[in-house]
Amino acid sequence: MVDYTVHNLLNGATLDGSYNVITIKNSIDKMRGGRVYVFGTFDGATVTIEMSQDGVVWQPVTSPAAFTAAGHGVIEWPLQYMRATISNDGAGTVLKAGFY
Repeated sequence: MVDYTVHNLLNGATLDGSYNVITIKNSIDKMRGGRVYVFGTFDGATVTIEMSQDGVVWQPVTSPAAFTAAGHGVIEWPLQYMRATISNDGAGTVLKAGFY
């Protein structure tokens, strides 16, 4: 059975940093990939979606590379772990992001 649960990467995040590491549980989820979305008030912020095979060494995904405005994209081959990182936050930054 395929898991269509929405995994929160950001939930009202306001500051620079990395948030909510999620684990892609099994090989079927890894093979099917999924969609990532980001929305909220950016106020100059950038959200980068990152992946890791071991939870220690992180790399940005290549597409969608980064969000500077609300949007979504397809991640075709997720690794074991995923997170969202905010940089260049502004005073009014409040962001949400998820993966399903």
